[in-house]
Amino acid sequence: MNTLTVNGELTMQTARQHLPLLDHLRGPATVSIDLQHVGTADSAAVAVLLHWQRQARSLGLTLEIANPPTAIVRLLQVYGLQALLPAAPPAAA
Repeated sequence: MNTLTVNGELTMQTARQHLPLLDHLRGPATVSIDLQHVGTADSAAVAVLLHWQRQARSLGLTLEIANPPTAIVRLLQVYGLQALLPAAPPAAA
């Protein structure tokens, strides 16, 4: 399994820089994206996660989201996307 770590903010201002995260990978494989070190997240984080999910499928990858911050878990709940983007429980504060 490949584990990729995202650091810093996952917001409208930084979303574009995070989009190519999976560009260098090919399936079949499982990829875990570790969000433990994401400090600030807004609704753009959901768009980035959806992009990664679509990209993973097109590349033959299985995507897992690990250690999402509470803000991302709440956004997934608000948008009803928990099933689409299964995520582990939030990282401990």
